[in-house]
Amino acid sequence: MDPKDNDTSIDPELWLRVLMDFSADPKERDKLVQRLSQNSGVSPEKTDEILHVLLETLLDITRSN
Repeated sequence: MDPKDNDTSIDPELWLRVLMDFSADPKERDKLVQRLSQNSGVSPEKTDEILHVLLETLLDITRSN
């Protein structure tokens, strides 16, 4: 994926499934939040909030299709 490519798109349904799989198990969700937090430098609390909003957004997108 080239960051300069303005036509970049994702498959929201695929990403929703992947994130829901990780989020279904509390231990796996904690691992995901910790890893994202470490890689981004964002606090685990904010990372968890972002993940929640991302899941809601992807769910809304897939419902509208």
